[in-house]
Amino acid sequence: MGKNTDNRTLRLRSGVTLTKVTAIRNVLKWAQQGNTKGCGFYIAAYNICEDMAQRYSVPVHVVAGVIAALSPQTPWDSNVRLAESYFAGRQLKGIPAIRVYKCNEILRADMERVADILNGPKTVAFYWNILGDSERVTIDTHATYSCFYGPDIEVRHGEFFTPFKSGNPKAAQYRFLESVYKVAARKAGLEPSTLQARVWAAVRDRKGRNEHRVEVPF
Repeated sequence: MGKNTDNRTLRLRSGVTLTKVTAIRNVLKWAQQGNTKGCGFYIAAYNICEDMAQRYSVPVHVVAGVIAALSPQTPWDSNVRLAESYFAGRQLKGIPAIRVYKCNEILRADMERVADILNGPKTVAFYWNILGDSERVTIDTHATYSCFYGPDIEVRHGEFFTPFKSGNPKAAQYRFLESVYKVAARKAGLEPSTLQARVWAAVRDRKGRNEHRVEVPF
């Protein structure tokens, strides 16, 4: 974050400014869209991991770690298929080598070590969310979108931009967006991970009309 950023305002070098009040309001608006099917996402995700773990004789946390390692910029259904292919020993075409390396390391790791291997705020949060930690928040592109844009703003295909220079928020920026979700969750009376999954489903469906639609297991 820029040097003038505090815990109430996100100021980026690009000139983009986002106040926490505005971001919280946007997130709560998304949560009120009536799309509640995302609330069961992490339970369903854990069940998928448990099933895969039994079929491939590996611990559940290993499956969750592999899914998290393969998750960046990957729709959920594709994410699950990639993990299935990995455990089945099929080649993962088009996947960056670093992600495959992490998967290989995760195979031999205990639960805490998996988080160290993932080594990224989004993938680590996703990993723990799948395993039942409801206090962490997975800040993906949909979560970022929900903070910057409310559901009352129509953003046409191709016009949504990720305002972070690298495409992903840095650690301090991630904490800012995560804190937005935690405050919004308290206001909504939901666990942070449940709110994130619910908003994710609402944003996905809205953007799906203009971009793409993916199937989800709930």
